[in-house]
Amino acid sequence: MGSDHRTTSPAVDGPRAAATDGEAKAIKSLLIRDIKDFDQSVPAVVRHDDGTIRPTYIGVWGQDRLIGAALIQPALCVAETLIYRTGTSGVHAAQIREAFAEHAAIIEGIAVVRKHRREGFGSQIKAFCDSWAADHGAELILSIPTNEGARLLKIGADDLLRLAPTDKSHILRAEIFLADMADFAGMNAVWDAWVPDGHAPTRACVQARLANPAWRVEMAVTAAR
Repeated sequence: MGSDHRTTSPAVDGPRAAATDGEAKAIKSLLIRDIKDFDQSVPAVVRHDDGTIRPTYIGVWGQDRLIGAALIQPALCVAETLIYRTGTSGVHAAQIREAFAEHAAIIEGIAVVRKHRREGFGSQIKAFCDSWAADHGAELILSIPTNEGARLLKIGADDLLRLAPTDKSHILRAEIFLADMADFAGMNAVWDAWVPDGHAPTRACVQARLANPAWRVEMAVTAAR
């Protein structure tokens, strides 16, 4: 009788919400390590799931080791940006905060350990986060393009402008190209945080095939010296 030489992939656990504080801490550590400027203020603890949108660490494990991670929470940072940009205050500002707290979620970042980055775990985590948010009452789900997008907008663009020499307060026009318009809301949140108050340039944003298939966003700017 011949032997069976087939191999099987290691068992994968998740994506799922962290079940213990230890899992939450491991997830937070991976996000801090892989994502520049990751918000470290969210405690690495497991909260009771009451069906509402609460800060929640998401992970996927293989052979008892963390493979990928994400943090999803109410999109209050976007609410504050909207309130500030529109000059809203008082009761109306409180209504915006309440609406975003109850019905808007933001995926702060998705990280996958290097050797597993081409195995689809990032997409699985994103899909799970979208489903989790919808199940918890989210009608708006935002995703910040952490690695490529945020680095391009917040670091690469600043460096290129500095070489000109100029800076983002002198941008006259910006053209943004997204590989997928599903990233528009997340890109917009990064853009609003990056552009100086009172210096927002004329901007166009379209979906297009990018020069590098791994990229999610490209940007071209025209600036004065």
